[in-house]
Amino acid sequence: MLPDALTVDAVARLPLGHGVTLVARGENLFDEEVVTRNAGGSIDLGTPRTLWIGVRFTG
Repeated sequence: MLPDALTVDAVARLPLGHGVTLVARGENLFDEEVVTRNAGGSIDLGTPRTLWIGVRFTG
């Protein structure tokens, strides 16, 4: 049985004008250890804290 884990993610969008938006995203913000597999002591971990920032163009 795998241990429970609670992760928190967030997305923010800031319109800059003329169809341009700044996008920021965070995954697993509190850097929770997520066990995705435990087979005979061989453990796989999920993705650690990840932060993304980008620009979106719409027409």
